Amino acid sequence: MKRYYLIAGLLLTVGLLVLPVIAKENSSTMALERAIDKLEKFELPDVESTGSHNQSLFVGPRGQVRIISGEVKSIASSTISVEVWGLTLQVNIGSASFRPKGELASTLKVGDKVNIKGKMNSAGGVDAEVVHNLSRRKAVTDELSAQIRKLIERLRELQLKAGMPLTPLPVATSTTP
Repeated sequence: MKRYYLIAGLLLTVGLLVLPVIAKENSSTMALERAIDKLEKFELPDVESTGSHNQSLFVGPRGQVRIISGEVKSIASSTISVEVWGLTLQVNIGSASFRPKGELASTLKVGDKVNIKGKMNSAGGVDAEVVHNLSRRKAVTDELSAQIRKLIERLRELQLKAGMPLTPLPVATSTTP
C-alpha cells in the first residue's frame, strides 16, 4: 500500500512540475500564432488618425503602403515627393482622396507633414489612395483656438462689467503633428 502512495505521490509531483511548462509552451504557441496572424493580415496604422505619431514607413507583403508624418519635399501636378527617414518617395496623388474632408491637392505645400495610404507601383513609387494633410489640420486647429480665445476674452469683459467671477483663459498647448 505504501508503494502505491509513493508512486501516486511521484506521479503527482511530476504532473505539478510538468503542467506549468506545458501551459507556458501553450501560451508561447498562442502568442506566436497571434503574431503570425498579424503578419499575414499585415495590419497597418490608420492614416486618418488625428493624433501625432513618429515618422514611419510601412510596406506590406502585397505592396500596401503607409507613410506616417512624411514631409512634402516637392510638388509637380499630380505627383509629390515625400521624405520619410531620409528616403524620398514619389507619390502619385491623382486619384487620392484628401483629409481633412473637403481638402484639395492644391492646398498641399512644400514642408507640409502628411500621412499617406496607398500601394507600391511598378516604378517604385506609391499610388496614393488617401492623403491626410497634418499641417492643414494644425492650421485649422490654430485658427479655431484663436477664435475661442477671442470669445473667452469678450466673455471675461462682460463678466467683469457684471461683477461675476471670470472664466479662466485657456492654457497654451502644442498642436504640432
